[in-house]
Amino acid sequence: MASNNPFQGSSNITVEKDKVIRITKRTVTFGNSVYQTRNISGFGDGEIKLGSILPFPILLAGFLIGLILANFPGTKLIGFILLIGSIGILVYQVSREKQYGLLLTLNSGDKYLFTTTDKKGLGNVVGTLCEFIEKDAEGVYTVTVHDNSINVQGSVTGTVVTGKNPGNISTNIKF
Repeated sequence: MASNNPFQGSSNITVEKDKVIRITKRTVTFGNSVYQTRNISGFGDGEIKLGSILPFPILLAGFLIGLILANFPGTKLIGFILLIGSIGILVYQVSREKQYGLLLTLNSGDKYLFTTTDKKGLGNVVGTLCEFIEKDAEGVYTVTVHDNSINVQGSVTGTVVTGKNPGNISTNIKF
């Protein structure tokens, strides 16, 4: 993964779901859109910063207020609700899986983002696409995004290829 985050300060990003991306030597197709491969200015992967439900200072304040209210007879229930709610939200925010994305950038400045939680599988997809473009060979790669998974299949001049090793290319990436 590159040290620079390709998603920072990005506008014009369209999140695509339930799409099939078909990549050939000359075109990239997904949905009703067809682009010439030479109109792709870049693609890359990176971590997507997920927003928090509540900022940490608010969670801390809720925890402290809940702790104080739990010590008084008339407000025990409210205090326990604040305590449990603050702890629950904090645990949820910390335990969420990291999100990663494949960002396809066009010469026009438009960007298309496909998200996943599988960093290793996403790296395999980027490596495979990079190798395909570098070879300048005839072939077809299909990236299927459907039901919280990404499946990649491809062939170059009749041989099924994945990454650096010939063989079956089938990578399932969970969201």
